[in-house]
Amino acid sequence: EGEDILTAAKRELLEETGLTCEGALTYIGSAKVKDWRCDSPDLGVITSLFTTQYSHGLEKPGDDLHELRWAQLSDAHGLVMEGHKPLIHYVKEWRNSFI
Repeated sequence: EGEDILTAAKRELLEETGLTCEGALTYIGSAKVKDWRCDSPDLGVITSLFTTQYSHGLEKPGDDLHELRWAQLSDAHGLVMEGHKPLIHYVKEWRNSFI
C-alpha cells in the first residue's frame, strides 16, 4: 500500500529542502522531465508541482539537490537544471492566474 500524492509531496518537501508545511497543498501541474537518475535518455520522471504556505524549517539541500536557495521566479530559467526548465511554465501560469 503506497502513500497518497499529497503525503508524498509533503515528505519530499521535508527530505529535499528541510522545510515543512502544515497547511493544504494546491496542485499546480505535472510534467515528464529528463532526469539524471534514468538509465535511458528517452525515459524521464513525472514531477508534480504543488504550492503551499511556508510553515517552518531551515532550508538545506537534500540528497537529490546540489544547491538550494530562495530566488525570484524571474531568475528561475538561469537557475533550474535544463531538464526541469519546462516546470517553470506551470509555476508562471499558476502565478498569472492571480494577476
